[in-house]
Amino acid sequence: MTRYRLTEEGFAALKQRMTRRGLITGGVTALIAAVLFSFLQISSRSLSTPVLIGLFVIVFGLFFAVTYLGTQRSIKRLAEFWDTFELRLGEEKLSLRHIGAKKVTIRREDVLRIGETPDEGLWVSTGLEEEDGLTVHIPQEVEDYPQVREVLSTWAEVEEVPSQAAPRVPGWAWLALFLIAYGVVLLVNSLWIVLPVGILLIGFSVYIGIAILRNPNFETPVKLGTVLLALLILSVIGRIGFLVAAP
Repeated sequence: MTRYRLTEEGFAALKQRMTRRGLITGGVTALIAAVLFSFLQISSRSLSTPVLIGLFVIVFGLFFAVTYLGTQRSIKRLAEFWDTFELRLGEEKLSLRHIGAKKVTIRREDVLRIGETPDEGLWVSTGLEEEDGLTVHIPQEVEDYPQVREVLSTWAEVEEVPSQAAPRVPGWAWLALFLIAYGVVLLVNSLWIVLPVGILLIGFSVYIGIAILRNPNFETPVKLGTVLLALLILSVIGRIGFLVAAP
């Protein structure tokens, strides 16, 4: 049986994407936190401008560091997966192992379906449906991927399978919409505009917060970021209450 590992080039590319995403997300998250904090302080008029600028920098740095460290921990987990991934493939069987999962062995005669998803890799299954049998994923970043695909194509026809992930809206687009909506809530003085935008913003924030808390892949520092969402929700409610009470 031939032994295959994941390529260093593949890890470097994924690491670069995750780092870039972490920097963007961390920067925008920190900016939202700092702007929110500054708005609350300006509204209360309790601090002088130099102190306010200093606190803005501190809040920005704190939230950026928490988000960025969460990204680095995710990269560390990815590196552990990369280092322990091992595929052994022969003419009659394959075995696969990596950290966090037991070693899996599949014999050629048990394979009923092989699918291939663009940019993701191969899916070898002993069942005709996703919920049936056993399915293993062979990433496209594996060494000698064309050779692996050629061997497996003698076991069963390789079918093109569309990605199961829903079409994704770029993260920057969601963040831009989020900032625009929050800006409308803070700056517009019309209750009839702020109320529906604020309700949508609160609903979206609650949805995101619940998703973060329920996701086992997020580290504790990232989950603590939901405190920011809670503060944002309170500020939106406070803004709506102010406009309702305004003459």
